Order: sequence, then structure tokens, then C-alpha cells
Amino acid sequence: MSEGDFDALINALYDAAYEQAKWSDALGALARYAESLSAQLFLWDGRSQTTCIAAIGASGPADGESDPAEEDELHDPRLLSTVVASEGPVAAAAGDIVPHAGRFFAATCLYAESGQAALVGLHRTVDQGQFKHSDLMRLERVVPHLSRALKMSSRLAMLSTQQAMLQGTLNNTNGGLAVVDGTGLVMFMNKMAERIFQQRDGLRLVGGRIAAESSEETRALHLKIAQTIESGKRASEAVHGFQSITRGSLKRPFAVMVGPLGGDYRGLVLSDVRDAALILIGDPETRAVPHAASLCAMFGLTDAEARIAVALAAGKTLDEIAHDSGRSKNTLRAQMQVVFEKTGTSRQAELVRLLLSMPHHDSA
Repeated sequence: MSEGDFDALINALYDAAYEQAKWSDALGALARYAESLSAQLFLWDGRSQTTCIAAIGASGPADGESDPAEEDELHDPRLLSTVVASEGPVAAAAGDIVPHAGRFFAATCLYAESGQAALVGLHRTVDQGQFKHSDLMRLERVVPHLSRALKMSSRLAMLSTQQAMLQGTLNNTNGGLAVVDGTGLVMFMNKMAERIFQQRDGLRLVGGRIAAESSEETRALHLKIAQTIESGKRASEAVHGFQSITRGSLKRPFAVMVGPLGGDYRGLVLSDVRDAALILIGDPETRAVPHAASLCAMFGLTDAEARIAVALAAGKTLDEIAHDSGRSKNTLRAQMQVVFEKTGTSRQAELVRLLLSMPHHDSA
């Protein structure tokens, strides 16, 4: 293999670090580099006793040989202990490890740290022959790159999971949330903020930047964003800005808070590192009302009782509930008493306070 081919292999490994679906292609390139039938990658977490990554790539079809995807040497506990304990690549006949008679196998530990062990293995057919010392040295040349690529892949996968978890959490917060840069350009927003901007009633996006209906309020909001970001660079002087945003519909104004985005969260929310501010938008016209199904599960309410509780939490009066449901107020009062008993409350205000304090899921 030429140096150009070697460079192409290294590029393939780092491509796989950013896109896990490409590990099979990268391992296929490694198998061709090592003149082998296939290459196999295995990342084991000893703390959770789980496989984090398991991938295999073939150099190409081989007549008379089994599908390389069936090979499982790297999962064998004897090999795990042997390879991790070694100081470099080791080679063996496959039959010495697991019953794959007539096969040859080489493996090396990429790293063993923080409770994890990462191994790469190569398979050869009888025609390809045993692994020689020079073959193992060629594999050793790739190890630093493969190790870095795998660590990058693991780190990115963890960050992706954390981002998904964070976004799921933020989408279920009671209020709009947006992350903006120093010019007011929105780089992240939760579902509630997206709905607020789409309604264009008080707040909206203009060229991707947050804006109020009046130019005066927009200037004041952008000034608070700039001041907050600047103060955030000096942790001891970080300030928060507060502003009321009027609405063309004459509904009660939005309550907006502007605060610095902490460094612990910036990397999870933003794909690049930029100065940013966190904007929280409170809408006094909306309430975070739990779903009826969750009330049935938590308190043992019937569907009818849960619907009454949800309506009360949404701010409806008994007359409105009676009109909407077609039931008499006497019937509703009797059901409310049952709801009080099941939820451990004694009056409507106490029930509403309990329901509004419950975690809720925004499925919209």
C-alpha cells in the first residue's frame, strides 16, 4: 500500500469518528491495508458490562469463506484479557481462541482506561497466510489514529445523547427558551419559544434575530443581550436583564429574562463556541397543565375525574366545565369531591396548585 493509500485509510478512520455509520467502510479499508479478509472493532464498558461499539468491515468477498460478519473473536473473554494485557498486537490461529478452524487472527488493544477496553482485530484466510511480525508492525502504525478516532466517536456519541436529553428536557419546561448570540441571532430554541415566535404576537424572528413589535423594545432587548454577554465574561459580575414585551393582541405582556449561558451548557446547546445569552420567555396567558392520562396513573382518577381536574388547572370555572361537558354542576361538584380525596387536597385552589407543580410532557 502506498503512502497515498495509507493517508486515505487515516481519513476514513476520522470520517467514521464523526459518522458512526462509516465504521464499516473504514474497517474495510483497514482490512485491505492489512491484506486481510476483515477487520473488527470492539469497545467494551466493564462498568456496565455492555458493548458500546461493535463494527466489522470486509476487504471484499472471499470464495469458500464464511461471512466475515459472523466472526466474533473480539467478544471472547479469553481474548479480552489476553489482548488488553499485551503491550502490542498479538497473533493466533483462530482455533486457539474460538472454533474457526483454518483461520488466522491478529488483535491489539487500542486503549484500556476508565473502565473501558477498545480492541481491533484482523482476520485472514488460509490463502492469505499467518500474520508475520512485519504485518503486526503495520497494524501498530495505524493504532494511534484508530485509537484517537474511536475516542472521538465515543465522545461525540455521548455529547449527542446529552444534547438529545437536554433538548427533551428544555422542550418540557414551562416557558419559552432561546439561546442567542450578541446580535440577537437565535441559535437554539425549544418548542414553546418556536410557537411564540410563529404567533408573531409581541415577539418574532426577523432574519433569524429575535425582535419585539416595537423598535424601542427591540433595541432595549438587544442592549440587555449585549450587556449580559459582556458581563458573562466576568463571572463575578454576571448580570441578568428583565423586560416586559407588549403584545399586539392586547394580551398580558411577555415576561422576558436575559441571562448568561454557562460554559457547562454552551457546548451541549451550540455546535461551535460563541458568546451567547439565554432568553427565558414567560407567557402569563398559558399554564403548564398535566395530561389527564398522567393524573389517572398518579392518583387513580377516572377519565371523567381527570378531565375535570385538567379543566380546573387550565383556569376554567365550574360553569364553563358544565357547559363544555354537558353535565350538571351538582354532578361535577360530586366528582370534584372524589378528586379532592384521591389527590389529598381539600379545596380547588389547593388542587390547582398541586396540578401546576407537577412535571408535564409537551407532546405538541
